[in-house]
Amino acid sequence: MTGTAKIRQAVELIRKTRPVYAPPLMTMERVRDDKTCNTLATDGIKLFYNEEFCQQTPLKDLQFILMHEVLHKWMGHPRRLLTTNKAKRGKANVAADLAVNSMLIQQGESLPTSIKLYCPGDSPYRDLPHGKSFEWYLNEMPDDDTNESDDVIPSAGEGEVNTLKEMNSAIQSAKNKSIGKHSATFMEKVLSDMLQPPKVPWQQVIKQYVSVAASNRKRTFSREARRDSEFILPSHRKEKKLAKTCIVMDTSGSMDDLTLHCISEIFGLMQCCSGVELEVVMVDTEVRNVIPITTERDIETVKNNVRGGGGTEMGPGFTYAVEHGAKLIICISDMYLDEPPRPPVPVIWCQVGNGYCTPTYGETVKVEE
Repeated sequence: MTGTAKIRQAVELIRKTRPVYAPPLMTMERVRDDKTCNTLATDGIKLFYNEEFCQQTPLKDLQFILMHEVLHKWMGHPRRLLTTNKAKRGKANVAADLAVNSMLIQQGESLPTSIKLYCPGDSPYRDLPHGKSFEWYLNEMPDDDTNESDDVIPSAGEGEVNTLKEMNSAIQSAKNKSIGKHSATFMEKVLSDMLQPPKVPWQQVIKQYVSVAASNRKRTFSREARRDSEFILPSHRKEKKLAKTCIVMDTSGSMDDLTLHCISEIFGLMQCCSGVELEVVMVDTEVRNVIPITTERDIETVKNNVRGGGGTEMGPGFTYAVEHGAKLIICISDMYLDEPPRPPVPVIWCQVGNGYCTPTYGETVKVEE
């Protein structure tokens, strides 16, 4: 059997037994590369393979390696290696292998017997725990570690937004099948855990805006007015809560790899704004989507329904916010934009990148990497 045919057979078995991994394997372009690829490799877009290696590798081991490559794609390892020092990319590849092999072992898979793959708990990384990230393993590897791997090819890949959509679609499809649900459930948790804790102390940032809309005082009979009168008059009471707030989320092309940073900060805002009317307004050059948020389920809706990818113009988002009664605008952006006209409501700029725009109005908080 040819290596190409062996890959097709392995993918078909994965589709039947581990369906969550099948969609990317069925859509990624397969490229034979016997010169520079010794086994299999991916740049997040294509799957490269060595014909002789695939011919000689047992089918069960080939299945494991194919799922291994899918996880490199889904975990964004090609993108993350782009920011790694070129001299350390071989070592970084090992760290990425430790992360994805750990995930597969946690799902009940067994390491291949025909090829040596690096895995936590196995020599030479016997003392490393399972379940850690690429960055964690890279940081814990000894400075004099000379082991190298080359199956992750540094590349921008398809971008974070498309990867998230592909993962979620594959997970939901696999959950509806009678087999392979364990892997789908595991990957669903992984997708959820990819949402990191917010880095901005939103409780402090929005403290001064708590009474933004409370200037419209309400009358109450819970206490009497202080001025003298033969009648019992209601006193005035200020609302001690934040007014309707629009989170204008920059979804232009330059934000593609910062999506999870944005969603993390949105989650942090939701947590400290209980009972407040919050809307996420997705904008590139126009408003692409609007999602009200009150629960964690709504955060999942935001994560799975990011719309945009074009140029950058936050003005339409600000206009939408004002026209729909927002009393505070929080704009999350990498700041590669031209400042929109100042709206008649307070603005907080949440900067998640290193763009050139320095706003001349509002308050700016920066999300540190």
